[in-house]
Amino acid sequence: MLRSTSTQWSGPFLKSKLCTGQGVVVEGDVKEVRVHSMFVSSTVIDNQEDNLPTRFTVLTVEPERAYPRILRGGSDVDYTCNVKGQRDYVEPALLSHDQLVARIGASGSALPDNLLDERRAQLHPRTRGRFEFWLDSNHPKAKDVAVGHKVRIITRGDSIFISEIGLLNAKFNVFGEGGAALSDEYASNIMAYAEKDEPLAHETLQGVDEDEWSD
Repeated sequence: MLRSTSTQWSGPFLKSKLCTGQGVVVEGDVKEVRVHSMFVSSTVIDNQEDNLPTRFTVLTVEPERAYPRILRGGSDVDYTCNVKGQRDYVEPALLSHDQLVARIGASGSALPDNLLDERRAQLHPRTRGRFEFWLDSNHPKAKDVAVGHKVRIITRGDSIFISEIGLLNAKFNVFGEGGAALSDEYASNIMAYAEKDEPLAHETLQGVDEDEWSD
């Protein structure tokens, strides 16, 4: 069970207020995961897209490097392929921890004012090198991220709110999407056959007598 926190927020909780700027890319290790709920006193009705989510998966991250988003033609470059030595390589303008705080936080802290001020002691600069990033709990990868994962985060504007996230050291899953459910089903089938002491379907060759394979 993940630890949970919450905030009572006065007024609308808007992207246009909290997510301005170009945005940053942060690559690092996940050290903690929790859930956070926002209790917002009002929302914008005429522009629903401007409302931020109200439930988040919060990642405490120790960045290995951070830099402003690299845009080409209005879109992000492929950061995975942006490797030194490649023809289209773009050198990132690396940010120090203090520079990252100046971009995404407020009042010298890595969090915006009034969001969760009691957490500031656990974040840079008071706890060196630690930052929080908030992922919409409805994001497809929100349930996949765990302590120990190495992630690449693209923020929504210069903020703590995550626009996109990639898992850089996720285990390869031969079952593809929905792999956990499929692998569990496969394991259950294996156990069921083992308990019956029967061969798996692919081990029985239809239309061939066993004696033909005994040579």
